[in-house]
Amino acid sequence: MIYMNKLTLRRLVPLFSVACFVVAAFFAPAAGGNEGAMPGAGGPYEHEDEALRLGRKVLAVRAAIRNPRDPTAMEAIMDLGTDSRYYVMVRGWLMMQLQGDMSILDANQGEVRPEIRARVEFLNKAIRAIDLE
Repeated sequence: MIYMNKLTLRRLVPLFSVACFVVAAFFAPAAGGNEGAMPGAGGPYEHEDEALRLGRKVLAVRAAIRNPRDPTAMEAIMDLGTDSRYYVMVRGWLMMQLQGDMSILDANQGEVRPEIRARVEFLNKAIRAIDLE
């Protein structure tokens, strides 16, 4: 039996959720007046282009969470988080990461690396920002 600690599991759950969401977005029917039409009726690569754009935005959010001091981090979060189609996914992802980081803070009684403290501050600001938009 494979043993996973809670921290590993907390990191895998959001990534698995994002992967499922991207796959679902890729196979979803095209938006607009193409109901009942064959997939790709709007163009042979319509779904691939949209999935690629979404994938790039998801990767930008992941990079923003990993490096909250990057000047473009908040912009990446806002770009995807303010889109009503993806708001719940992004907010959930941010909350899961925040809960994990808060758990680390609590377990170490506040004595953690400055990166974790900076990420907690960033995640709180990002969640407030997408909630207010």
